[in-house]
Amino acid sequence: MDHTTHLLDSDSAVADTVGNIPSQASSSSRRRVHLKDPNLYLMGRRRKLELTLELTFDLRRVANFSIIRRMNDAWKRHKSRLNKKYIKGKDLAKVKATPPPFVPKKVWVEFLDMCNSYAFQAQSKKNTKNRNKVKAPCTTGRNSMVVVCHNLVMERNVPDEDVGRADVFIKAHTRADKTYQFPKIIEKLQENMNLYPDSNKIGHDDVLGKQKQSNLNREYKLNGGPEGIVAYGIVADVSPDAYCHNKQLGDGYYMIEIFNVINEDALLFRQDSFTKTMGDVGTGGFVAWSKSFIIFTSRFLLLFFGKD
Repeated sequence: MDHTTHLLDSDSAVADTVGNIPSQASSSSRRRVHLKDPNLYLMGRRRKLELTLELTFDLRRVANFSIIRRMNDAWKRHKSRLNKKYIKGKDLAKVKATPPPFVPKKVWVEFLDMCNSYAFQAQSKKNTKNRNKVKAPCTTGRNSMVVVCHNLVMERNVPDEDVGRADVFIKAHTRADKTYQFPKIIEKLQENMNLYPDSNKIGHDDVLGKQKQSNLNREYKLNGGPEGIVAYGIVADVSPDAYCHNKQLGDGYYMIEIFNVINEDALLFRQDSFTKTMGDVGTGGFVAWSKSFIIFTSRFLLLFFGKD
């Protein structure tokens, strides 16, 4: 179910997601003001959304232009999904008669008219033409090299270090019909991998291996997301073969020795019948924490509490 919001016109970059359901008491006394410039109304709605985000999330370390750009991109993608799902290739009269859930019919008709306008259709054809010219799919909004590498790790059930750059390049440039975008380059890569198998492997002296070892015996803060700092600890082991609470760490987890518990009610990444919260572990205990949520800041490592 699409929770589509108001302001589906082409000029608005961010949907109105805040304060669009006033109470009866306030709505009865509220006066409708007709603005000469509709952009002033849109700017006010956008500012209200920005204030709500600032109150909900800690955005002090994020540049404002980055937030606005991401919001605009997300809104553009949402409008594109609406066009593909409800409008493209369908009878316009039937589509107008059945708006999606939570969308007023008047707003939905305006959105349909915008999607069927000459300017919108011309821009859509231009974007499709430009996209077909691009050779590398990882640069056009599809899976990035990092995502491709992660998918290979999950498919093969191997550590990150065992997936080489050549494997990622070949996978990223393989079409759905199993043909290659650059046959000559990939043929050369495969030939080189057959002649020199070790060239595609990441050795123990590689930067990734060194990074793991450098994390040992360092003090870290365990962040519980909205709960703040939940504990302090020291990385005791980074080997996937190490055991923590009778279970192997596996790739993607570090074993951390807790020396100061801040929030005893914070839930653990991995729970069993005896340990479910940070209080169950206690000072001197060990926990397995996902390295996927690791963010380095100067001398500390923030482990953001959540699920993989």
